[in-house]
Amino acid sequence: MNNRPPKILFLVQLTPPYHGAALANENVVYSQLVNNAFRSSIIDIKTSHELGKIGRFSLSKLFLSIKIFFKILVRLLRFKPDVVHFSLAPSGFAFYRDALYLSLIKMMRYKRVLHLHGKGFRPRINKNYLYRFLCKNIFAGSYCIHLSKILSNDVPELGIKRRYIIPYGIKIINEKVPKRSETTSVKILYLSNYIRSKGVLDLIDAVEILAGKATNFHVELVGNPYDLSINYLEEYIQEKKLHHLIMVSGPKYNEEKYEALRNADLFVFPTHNDAFPNALLEAMQFGLPCITTTEGGIPDMIDDGLTGFLNKPGDKEGMSKAILTLLQDQELRNQMGTNAQKVFFSKYTLSIFENNVVNTFNDIIADK
Repeated sequence: MNNRPPKILFLVQLTPPYHGAALANENVVYSQLVNNAFRSSIIDIKTSHELGKIGRFSLSKLFLSIKIFFKILVRLLRFKPDVVHFSLAPSGFAFYRDALYLSLIKMMRYKRVLHLHGKGFRPRINKNYLYRFLCKNIFAGSYCIHLSKILSNDVPELGIKRRYIIPYGIKIINEKVPKRSETTSVKILYLSNYIRSKGVLDLIDAVEILAGKATNFHVELVGNPYDLSINYLEEYIQEKKLHHLIMVSGPKYNEEKYEALRNADLFVFPTHNDAFPNALLEAMQFGLPCITTTEGGIPDMIDDGLTGFLNKPGDKEGMSKAILTLLQDQELRNQMGTNAQKVFFSKYTLSIFENNVVNTFNDIIADK
């Protein structure tokens, strides 16, 4: 009788650079629970080491992709996995590279688990014939892991064998809702990279609208410069005469970041482009009500009116009204924050995520 653990080959993007998909991949491949249940082998398939270069074509990426292709081929022949877990990019050069890798894996008749961290498959399938043809090829007969029910609708049937919903989970840092002092000034926190698509300029514009209606608050913008520099943000704030209400703090990591979350009363994340942002999970863990948008799978994370408020991306008026509501009602702020933390501990801890992953792999391996 063969009692060897099943073998899984992980083809994923790892850090650096640091982004949600890479961090989630590391939570899978370095999980003690996963590695106790399965014998694993890992190939890092990223071709970009900087956030700004993700999705852009270059000859160096092409040559590296060819090298990775042959590395995958050799690993498949030698390791002979029971399952190949693949982190599929939805767009750009990375998608076409991944389609090539997956065609090889499919041709060699290995079970494929496509872990979809991004979004945007359906609109590209509807518009681009080549993209549609490749998606039909790589999804047919595969197993798919989606981050939320809403995001599962981003991929048509395409012959997918089975779908699973596994939301992200993050490490527990804070087990109790921090005691928030009854100060006259409410602390509003933005915590993400300084990227236009994350809506940081929308938040500044919303504060401008709000400034004439309330003054009992101040905003801290914490993040790493990307397509917006610290100087640009400070000048933008100065032009709007909001320097007394908004502070640009730059990046904060580890304990500094957790301290910012503990000291905040309200979390605002007005993103235009996200699938399932970890920033919201961090805020929920620290008992913060979240004002955010209906982008991606966020409506599956934030219950509008219960754990926060949702607005359409770019709705600055709606954002300012939501902030004003919570500025004026401390009891509602506290209740929403408590609700948010309860939801976090019931759905989004790292141990829940790891157990879901192990159960999913076992289910797929057992499927003959």
